[in-house]
Amino acid sequence: MAPTRILSPSYEGPDRRNGSQDNMILVWAKAIAVVGVTGAIAVMLAYFLGSELPQMHRLQETTLQEVLNAKEMMREQKRGQEEQLRLMRWICAGVQKNDSDRRNCFSE
Repeated sequence: MAPTRILSPSYEGPDRRNGSQDNMILVWAKAIAVVGVTGAIAVMLAYFLGSELPQMHRLQETTLQEVLNAKEMMREQKRGQEEQLRLMRWICAGVQKNDSDRRNCFSE
């Protein structure tokens, strides 16, 4: 009498589960058995966060460029305001009749 194989049944009936989904569950079960639950969670987090790093890097570069553009715009706005202030002081000095009033135009 030949020994029966208990570990790998050859039954292919309707009660047999789909192999592809079971194989994935089997892989996760083996991984959890090897590294433990906390290790599996850590590996999963490292995988998912690692896959997000390129997107986070692009977002960081975009944000940095926007900050640099905003700083340059603020510098140009400040230059424009300083130019306006300088012109207003010269106009003020031009319309004053005496020296003391002209000096007041240039005081802070």
